[in-house]
Amino acid sequence: MISILQYPSGSSGDHFIDPNYLGTNTTGFQGRIKSLRDGNYKTLNSGSISSSVDTIMENCSRFKYYLKDKSYSGNIAIYDIWYRPMIRGTVNSSGVITSATIITKGNEQFRQRTAINTYGGSAQISAKFWKEGVAGVQTASSTASITINTNSNGYITSVSGSGGSGYGSAGFVMFEIQQAAADTYPATPTLLEAADTWDTDDEWLDAGNTVPTKNWPTTVAPTSAEIKYTQPATITRSQSGIKYVQSAGYVKWGLDVEYPPMSATQFKEYHAIVQAARGQAIPMFFNLVQSGNNLLWKNMNSNNTTNKLLLKDNLAINASLILLEGLASTDKLTQGDTIVGQNGDVNGEMNTIISTTNANVFGEAKVRIAYPVRTAQTAGNYWNTSPDYVIVTLNESEFEYNVGTNGLYNVSVRFELDEWK
Repeated sequence: MISILQYPSGSSGDHFIDPNYLGTNTTGFQGRIKSLRDGNYKTLNSGSISSSVDTIMENCSRFKYYLKDKSYSGNIAIYDIWYRPMIRGTVNSSGVITSATIITKGNEQFRQRTAINTYGGSAQISAKFWKEGVAGVQTASSTASITINTNSNGYITSVSGSGGSGYGSAGFVMFEIQQAAADTYPATPTLLEAADTWDTDDEWLDAGNTVPTKNWPTTVAPTSAEIKYTQPATITRSQSGIKYVQSAGYVKWGLDVEYPPMSATQFKEYHAIVQAARGQAIPMFFNLVQSGNNLLWKNMNSNNTTNKLLLKDNLAINASLILLEGLASTDKLTQGDTIVGQNGDVNGEMNTIISTTNANVFGEAKVRIAYPVRTAQTAGNYWNTSPDYVIVTLNESEFEYNVGTNGLYNVSVRFELDEWK
């Protein structure tokens, strides 16, 4: 690009044509392109050029569809093209984006800080776009679903997606690119700030789901885990021996975990959390993936293309039929699958599916869960058939451990699945 715009002028040195100065057939950008086309500037390896001057100008210049109001210099310049990423969408005759491609990746970073020295990509298109051959900024009726991928430094690497509406006639558009989200982790404090910053784990004073969240330690993975559940009922018998049972209407899950011998340093973390939880008072998260192994309920699913489903319709209290969406049309939900939802069922939000259903062509499936929801549900709530964690409390007020002659600590812990208070 620079070599095309360069204008060697002999003793006066090399100068560059300003692409903002259109000029005429003998001056400015147009003059330079015409001389190039006519063969008066340089000999081209491709031989003669059949395209018109206007077409060559359009193909050579990436300035035509550039987001002029984003220009750093106030004018369109090569520096801006290098710095700002440019993503182009292809529009069909219905005004829908059919594909997206990167014109220039740019040198701008789009990343979101999620932890100390940890970042994630954070770039997205907005509803604004610039249409081929149309002056001014326009706004789509609905924004296309475009995924912009970045590397660890936040530089754009690839793009994909389609959809949306209101992008005008068939042709091309250029998207506005913006930061998708702000940092979710506070910036590194200064030395002065750090001197008076202490993490006192105040979240353990509250039985609700505070931030940062409360977690049972995963420093040592358990050697075994045992599930127990009870379904309380009132049982009576008639004089003739007939058994009458009145269900209490809920199931109560328990979780017993046994650990391998651990060092004093490792044990201290578990010992501290037991007391931070104040016995059975404070709920916490129990991770179902430890040391790369899946524990208990995480494997009790049908291995569908996706496990993170959405509730299709609102649910009233005591409903036990749920309609879920987000499956592939070839997926199914199977009797015995476990599923975690936002249902406040005092079992860490865990439920069991007791029917088998194939998904319909829209990726929807209606199933029955063993016990009804205990709080009203809103359409769009997430239900997960492969949970990474459950909510638990300690099941006993006593905590017992023993220390061997080798100095290692032997620990087993009993939990019950619970809810935030």
